[in-house]
Amino acid sequence: MRLLISTGDFSGELYGRALAERLLTFNPAIELFSLAEGLLEQVGAVPVSRGRSAQVVGMAEVFREGKRLSRLFRDVLRFFARRPPHVVVLIDYAEFNLQVVARLARAKGCKVIYFIPPQVWAWRSSRLRLLKRLVDELVVILPFEEQYYRSRGISRVAYFGHPLVDRITTRQYDTPPHHEKLLVGVFPGSRRSEWDNHLPIIHAIVERCEREGRPYVFWIPVTPTIATHIADIPLHPALHLIYDTPTASAAQQVLERAQVALIASGTATLEAAIVGVPMVVFYRVSPLSALVGRLLLSTPFISLPNLICGREVVPEFVQYFDLNALTEAVHKIVSSTGGGCPSPRKSATPPRSALCGASQKAAFEELRRRLGTPPHTSQR
Repeated sequence: MRLLISTGDFSGELYGRALAERLLTFNPAIELFSLAEGLLEQVGAVPVSRGRSAQVVGMAEVFREGKRLSRLFRDVLRFFARRPPHVVVLIDYAEFNLQVVARLARAKGCKVIYFIPPQVWAWRSSRLRLLKRLVDELVVILPFEEQYYRSRGISRVAYFGHPLVDRITTRQYDTPPHHEKLLVGVFPGSRRSEWDNHLPIIHAIVERCEREGRPYVFWIPVTPTIATHIADIPLHPALHLIYDTPTASAAQQVLERAQVALIASGTATLEAAIVGVPMVVFYRVSPLSALVGRLLLSTPFISLPNLICGREVVPEFVQYFDLNALTEAVHKIVSSTGGGCPSPRKSATPPRSALCGASQKAAFEELRRRLGTPPHTSQR
């Protein structure tokens, strides 16, 4: 059997690699292909396109990655024309997977399975029509998604549970390694465009904390997909890059030790919530992407903890926000969790109790209950 696993970002590659490993134990004869170079090569997948896939969010970012996307499109087109796979597993990466890979797979008669389909319940609900027409089966990871899709006419859907519930372990450290300083985990994102958009914000926050004499140390986990891109980017000396080790991912190392996190909205917010790290969420894209996104967004929140809990449990700062307010939100969480770093000046507005560190941790317990034990764990 020829199998293509199509994904375009780091978390998708992690899930795809785990899926491939499991499938190969049942059938070592599977002929495995990946969309581009990356983690799937570690289990023997042959890349359809050389180089890493284009990792973009938003319209303007797509324009900047036009050359890379064009090459990826040509290579995928050639792959399906020459000898198409029997089965295609799509993982996240909604725009390219739906508009290109799923269309080609359907035209060639391939079976199409979408693991982690686009979050149409949050934005761009028009994609439901494409999912109905192009995808044979959906495998979802959030507990409310199965009923959502069934109620909208998609019957071939199964709830798998979130892969993070399996991957993430509980905290092993109660205090940061630098006892004289409080560790802040900083997560700019896993895509190149996210680092480009978010690093100026992070630098401004670090500089303000230094001016105010805040005893913080900042750790940034670096995924393999971003390591080359940031090699020549000048970083503030207070920012410490953390890399994967043979025993733990960079994100795990940071979350096990961080007492608060500053996180670009994405999978990392759910990872931090499962571990139990209070956070402030932020996100910024180009003005053009923000304009389009505002027209298509259908939920009041963007972060997974707020979406899953159905209310604001972590503060969000999206697109147009005051950097001072974002920095102050971090300070308030530090103070509310007993971090030993009270604000040097009294804030004019007290922290909202629903968003303080202790209340966040209580909400994270609720979130873990909602995620529950993934159904697939009972089938092992």
